Amino acid sequence: MNDNNISIYLKVNLDGTQISYYHSATYFITSIENTIHLAKEYYCRTLSNYYIHYTSIPSRKYQSCANSEPAKVNPLSNQVEMPSDELPSTSFLTRQINSSTFLVVEDDAYGELPYIYAKLYPNYILITDTGCDSPRCLNLHVTSLRQYLETYPVSTNRDQPLNPNGSKEYLLLCTHCHYDHILGIPQFLSADPKIIASSFEKSFLRKNFPEHSLCKHVNAPTPSYAITEWARHMDYFSISGAPLRIQFLHTPGHTPDSLSWFDLEEQYLYVGQSSLPRVGSL
Repeated sequence: MNDNNISIYLKVNLDGTQISYYHSATYFITSIENTIHLAKEYYCRTLSNYYIHYTSIPSRKYQSCANSEPAKVNPLSNQVEMPSDELPSTSFLTRQINSSTFLVVEDDAYGELPYIYAKLYPNYILITDTGCDSPRCLNLHVTSLRQYLETYPVSTNRDQPLNPNGSKEYLLLCTHCHYDHILGIPQFLSADPKIIASSFEKSFLRKNFPEHSLCKHVNAPTPSYAITEWARHMDYFSISGAPLRIQFLHTPGHTPDSLSWFDLEEQYLYVGQSSLPRVGSL
């Protein structure tokens, strides 16, 4: 972290006064000033200047389930049919946060509203977490994250999908193993993705996974997948010798396998759902 500018992505609550890392409902920070203090204390000790970026996504800022027309599927092509002048309804919302990265939020049945990040490379797409794969509204047209990434036009991406027709290779980075971050993984397995997880405590992912992932507590099927890349603390990530300009950081706390990563090009730090102490407990 030699550059003196850094960005940390945050979420603002509806009243605009409290913010939290990603969608955590447990570890609230009571003001932007406290956030800056904590960011510097925990992540930016060597930096003199840094930027805090945040977004407000109101819960349920989506099409009403009651008003959604059932999706019409062509039985021959198995594709959703839509009038040419309409976008299909979807359980996802996207916002661009820097020149190469997009925030995707899922309107899910569990009420988690997971944050999913998609960083675009010429030949790869790095997906940070995959959400719940469980839409709140069942009669929407596009409710699969993979289908959304490959087919849904995004206005800030020149009205193109983030991964048109799956042309880019998938890299799936798991910030930790809780159900609302991993239930979407199975839909990508047919694309033979690289799946990245923290090497800090591998046994947490290898033993009693239905319990550790919390899948059993929400009556969700525990996904089965193989970790192909074990991320070591402070390692840089490359594919076939080509550097992708990201650095891994072990941040155990919320879970033993909590993994953060730093984008060296954009100077953004993605902290997953890393646990921060409540203000006042410092």
